[in-house]
Amino acid sequence: MSQKDLKGNRHLTLNPLNIQQLLRWKMRRSNFRSAGFSLVELLIVLAIIAAIISAFVPIGVMIINQARSLTVATNLSEITVAVMQSFYLDRKIPSGIDELSPYFGDQSKILKDYDLSVSKSGTLTIVNVWYKNPDITASSVSKYSPSIIATGNNLPMERVILLKNW
Repeated sequence: MSQKDLKGNRHLTLNPLNIQQLLRWKMRRSNFRSAGFSLVELLIVLAIIAAIISAFVPIGVMIINQARSLTVATNLSEITVAVMQSFYLDRKIPSGIDELSPYFGDQSKILKDYDLSVSKSGTLTIVNVWYKNPDITASSVSKYSPSIIATGNNLPMERVILLKNW
């Protein structure tokens, strides 16, 4: 090949201008690549986030169940206090859970998840108050209140024994 043929072909000539252009092009390309994340990096970050979420979801569910068990224990205690108030102060035995709504005022909506039964024997009256929904077991509620016992279906129940002394 003659020198004239080499000058006509820009790719084959090695003049300093082409080397500088090549270096500038490489620098621009390398700057472009570092401006974002690769697909592999994004997938790794997503996998780490998914692992963290999967570790914390069961803990969150457990905390929610414990909070609901504590709520049931507290509500059962409040309902038994209302039964005792009805019996000793008003001198009447509630035949149903709805008769206790005056003792709860605006909070009487909590009574819809509970039920009660009454059995009488002379001066002795036994009132059983229990939580109706099977989503909470007696064993989970009894951790918060030692007076909680289990029904036949393992529902949390509190028993009130009332003695008529008037």
